[in-house]
Order: sequence, then C-alpha cells, then structure tokens
Amino acid sequence: MIRSLSLAAAALVVAGCAGSSSGVRTTLPVPAAASYAASPYAAVAIPAGDTSRVLRLRVTSKALAGNLLGDSATRTALVYLPPDYATSSSKRYRTLYLLHGFGAKRNGQNTWLRGFEGFHLGHTMDSLYRAGSVRDLIVIAPDGSNFWGGAFYRDSPVAGGWETFIVRELVGTIDATFRTIRSRDSRGIAGHSMGGYGTLTMASKFPDVFGAAYAMSPCCIAPAKEAGELAPVWRLIAGARDVASVSATGFYGGAMMGLAAAYSPNPAKAPLYVDSPFRAEGNRMVLDTAVANRWMAQAPLRLMDSLSGNLAKLRALGFDAGRGDNFKDIPVLVPVLDSLLTAKGVKHTTTLYDGDHNNRIGTRLPAIVLPFFNAALARQ
Repeated sequence: MIRSLSLAAAALVVAGCAGSSSGVRTTLPVPAAASYAASPYAAVAIPAGDTSRVLRLRVTSKALAGNLLGDSATRTALVYLPPDYATSSSKRYRTLYLLHGFGAKRNGQNTWLRGFEGFHLGHTMDSLYRAGSVRDLIVIAPDGSNFWGGAFYRDSPVAGGWETFIVRELVGTIDATFRTIRSRDSRGIAGHSMGGYGTLTMASKFPDVFGAAYAMSPCCIAPAKEAGELAPVWRLIAGARDVASVSATGFYGGAMMGLAAAYSPNPAKAPLYVDSPFRAEGNRMVLDTAVANRWMAQAPLRLMDSLSGNLAKLRALGFDAGRGDNFKDIPVLVPVLDSLLTAKGVKHTTTLYDGDHNNRIGTRLPAIVLPFFNAALARQ
C-alpha cells in the first residue's frame, strides 16, 4: 500500500496463528506438490521495434477472464533483460518476479518505472550490473492492479484468479518466451506492501515454483478484531446498495474491498459480491465471527504457520519493515512472523530498520533485496 492509513485504534490479532476468535483452531491443508511445467504456455510476442532492455509484454490470462469486477484479462508485464541477453544466444537466466503495492486501478507495474522512492527498474538494474552486484537475472514486474486498486494476488471467484495468473500462467509464459532457467531453484519472488503480502502467501503455497522470497513491508499480515478508525468505511460497505458509494471512499474503501474480495467473496451478493467481517448494531460495528474466521484462516500469519514445512524448502526467505511504518500493524507483526518461523525451525532473515512504509524502498531494493536474490538463486 502506498498511502498512509493508521490502524492504531484497531486491536490486532497478534495471537491469531494459534486459533480463531471462537477458540477453535483452523489449520489450512498443505497444497499437494505439483511439478512445474512450462509446456502448456505459448510464447508471447515482443512489441515490434522494442529494442530497450525493459520490455512491455501483453499476457492474456484464462484465470482472470470473466471476473465480476469487469477487469481486463489481458495484463501488461515489464521485463528487464540483462545487458548481455541479446549477445548470449545459448545462455539461460535466473528470474525474479517483483510485485507492486496497492493503490493503482490500472498499470500498477509502472510504479517500478517512475523511480519509486529512487528505484527505477531499468536504470537501477543497469547500475547493479555495472557494479557487479547482480548477474544473470531477468526481472518481471506484472500489473496487479484492478477495479478496487489491487486484488492482493489471491484467487477469488469475484476478482479473478490472480494467484493462478502469477504462479502458473505468467511464469509459464515468461519461460516459454525467454531463455530462463526453468527451475524453482533459479526463480524468486519479491514485493512491497501488497506485493510483500503476495510474496509471503505464494512462497508459502508454491515452493515448487519459487525457490527464494523476500517481502518488503508486507501488509495485512493478520486482520483486526475491531473496526476501529475504519468503522465508517465498514458501515458503508456493510450497507452498500451500489458500487459507486464505496468507490468514492478512495483508498480506504478500495483496500478493504480488495481484501474482502480475496477473503470473503460472495458472488451471489450483488452489488459488491463480498461478505463483510463487520456488521452494524446500532451505532457500533461489531465483528461477524463467521466471516472473520474466514479472513483469519487465510491470512499470512495463519498461512505461514500451517505451511511452515513449505517455507523450509526455500533456498532463502527474508522480510522486513520500517520501525516508523505508517501502517502501525506491520512493525508489530513482522517480529511475530520472525518468532513463529524461528520456533518452527525455518531459516530466514528479518530486519527492522529506521524508516516508514515507503521511504527506504529505493535504497533497500538495490542494496539488500536484489543482492539477496543474486546470492540465493542457482545459476545455470
């Protein structure tokens, strides 16, 4: 997420990984291992005349087709090619999938082209190659934006199959189009905020696809028990009779709707097609326990607990947060994840640094995150 939103008044479910609010433990099943195969995916055309090293590819997704939000199933992905790609006819390259945060209703991938906090996909990667900090790495930055501002990279009968799009369709298309090393040991995933959230969930569920993961300031690690400062937004969502009224709330309503479409979708409940975790009782917004339990069961905190065995298969795992993050839950819950994985015996790195939600991303990506993958991912 790119804007500031204080959740200080909300009671965070810090102990939620141990059980639901009803006291009944909910454990997600570990997904069955599935060997990755690129063969079903066809190469896509590189735009005519595009000789830059940051290409714009158009990928049409079956998993996103027919979503109830009306978002296009054809998405743009930026692809950074190393300086020697054009002259190395037989060399194969490692890949890193870089996920952007919440807030864009279209072309969210352009975050990485606009010099976000000083990071520019093409210029920064070129400088890292010149310095020798990164070698043999293709970086793919897909568009994860939608009607509400982002679908949190989750599969949903309302927002569409975003997880499937990234993990199967996009990875398969990239491997069919470019000279990649088609192995999880040579494929990584990283992201910021909503992208950090997606990184944690996909790394937990698909160790057959990604061999290393790094989440920067991952948002939404656990849901809140109380509506808190968001009570007016939840009141509007719970009683909405049209989409426009919720959309008009901007970032706040969009973020909650994006999460609701991921956690508690209800295709039969027009016009928003979601169940709200809070309901109105007079002047108060109270927790709907049944819906809230659905949220908690799918949140990264619970997911990383249930699927810690998958995380243990990764070659490397890291996540971080700024101590002064505008989203107050993030620097509280990142240490909780650290303690959880330490207790499970999962090797990982955790860093709390001086900074807020955004202002260190432009320096940490080139100094910390990209060298992390340069060391972690296997070469040909």
